[in-house]
Amino acid sequence: MTNLQEVVKLSENFLVEYFNFNCIEEVKNHIDKNSIIGYEIFIKQIIFEIFYRSYIENNKEVKSIMDVYKRKIKQDDNVKSYECADDKEYAKLKRTYKGFRKYNDELAINHNKENDVQYVNIDVKDTNKKMCGQKIKRYQENQLLDINEFEIFKYIKDRSIVNSKSIDNYRLICGLKEIDRVYERINKTYDNYFERSIQYFQLEQGCRIETNYLIANAMSKVKKGLEEKKNDIKQFRCFFAVSFGTNSLQNKFIIGIEKYINEYVKNPGKITSIPMEIYELSLIKYNITKLVLGQLIINVSELNYIENDIFFKDYFGEGQHIIKDKKWEDIKLRNFRDLYSQE
Repeated sequence: MTNLQEVVKLSENFLVEYFNFNCIEEVKNHIDKNSIIGYEIFIKQIIFEIFYRSYIENNKEVKSIMDVYKRKIKQDDNVKSYECADDKEYAKLKRTYKGFRKYNDELAINHNKENDVQYVNIDVKDTNKKMCGQKIKRYQENQLLDINEFEIFKYIKDRSIVNSKSIDNYRLICGLKEIDRVYERINKTYDNYFERSIQYFQLEQGCRIETNYLIANAMSKVKKGLEEKKNDIKQFRCFFAVSFGTNSLQNKFIIGIEKYINEYVKNPGKITSIPMEIYELSLIKYNITKLVLGQLIINVSELNYIENDIFFKDYFGEGQHIIKDKKWEDIKLRNFRDLYSQE
């Protein structure tokens, strides 16, 4: 079993090799001097992604759609038992599951091309397995229920969020306020900070509600003309994905985004250089994560996710990226909608 300290040491060693420096202190000084985000956040994101990728790829716990459905209705005070529940609700959950699969890069939670969201394929020729229904990984249970229940995910998926004629401001604000119930469900369902981190991470990567609120709020403070702000919105796409030539990387930073936003407010012209920094750090992070995971495979070693719960609590297991009591003035809401038009 590899512990947190060993993962940190492995990551630092690979970083020293990557930069061709003599020691990790030189790497720290270089990143602190040449980046907005800084070394501390950068290394914590690497460590998180190492544990995250290991967990996603090795997690074997599965649940059938029927089991998810039973759990949902048993929690409903109006339903005494699943036998008397409305079959339409189960049918709706199954339809949502199909959408959960179909919109692999668009739906909230189900977002990434790197197999962050995994499905358990069943052999349709095996009658017994077929009768059990489709299965998903255990950590996806809440995600499926959320998408089935909350309108905001539908707005994001079908892109109606960008058009006030499709979804007026009142309906959109009501949908956005419900996201607090999603956060509450995460905290209620998972009793450790690691699993909460998984949920927060996938939710924000899929929807970017907190990131886009930060950006929309910042844009309302910056004195620029309409056309200039339109150009800024194009630059802000780097908070979803960054490209250089034919290479493209998803931006997986959540903690640290606020540093970039604050820099933009102080110096709006800085926005043109932020995408390159995110690309360079994302590329380094991707390579170091891959190297460490490869080394763990060579060593035939597993990670203990829960033992290091304090690390995940301190990073974003308590929802440190979440802005409480959001204010949705018209200008913020307009900026917020425009940001989704760039995806």
